[in-house]
Amino acid sequence: MSDLIAVSDLHIGDKDFSENDFTYFLHKVANRTDRFVLNGDNFDCSKVGTEDAMEKARQINKYIDQLGCESVFILGNHDNSLKGFRDIKIGSNGMFKRQYNIEIAGIRYRFMHGHQYDEAWLKLKPVVSLYLRFQGWIEKTFKVKRLGSQKSLSGYSKGKVFLKYVDAIVEEAIEHNTDTDFLIIGHAHYYYLDLSTKPKILIIPDWINRRGFIEINGRDITVSAFHGDGASTITISNISL
Repeated sequence: MSDLIAVSDLHIGDKDFSENDFTYFLHKVANRTDRFVLNGDNFDCSKVGTEDAMEKARQINKYIDQLGCESVFILGNHDNSLKGFRDIKIGSNGMFKRQYNIEIAGIRYRFMHGHQYDEAWLKLKPVVSLYLRFQGWIEKTFKVKRLGSQKSLSGYSKGKVFLKYVDAIVEEAIEHNTDTDFLIIGHAHYYYLDLSTKPKILIIPDWINRRGFIEINGRDITVSAFHGDGASTITISNISL
């Protein structure tokens, strides 16, 4: 049994979300942990509407309940429409959390989605800021290609503009979380790791496109991508804080 498994950016309701893949992942991988964290943007209310998202929330929660472990739903920007509905049981404590703090093997971890630091846009040039804020609409309206394409789980590029945005978010997140040892966020749909900062920081690769997840066991963290019959794994071992 591992101490914790976490996923981020499932976007349940999006056309690219596969319920079969996710429930198989729960059965194959997530049932071997004491704690399961869904690190924000779990439901995509913008794609299916709040009522449909609520129903999907109930269904998914039933699967997660069967794991028999502590489950934590972190609030992401796409989950905001659900936070006012108190009739839905979400996670072990019945509600969304804005952040989740836990100490494992003497390391203080903090999980949060990361959208709180989108003001990092303001640190970029105005044109870049506007492009990033309205990127989806611009690409759809003007049929502009996305910034780059995936190269690998551990280092795919979305272009220089996007990487500047990630750096700005990371800088902002670190600045506001110096009271913990290891900050773990999502939101960027990108894998990022820096062990030289205080706190150390990791961005979980998104589930919706990468099938990414992390597993913490003692002082070891494994970053993986789930492929149905198993996982291809990038391992970060023996982290000493």
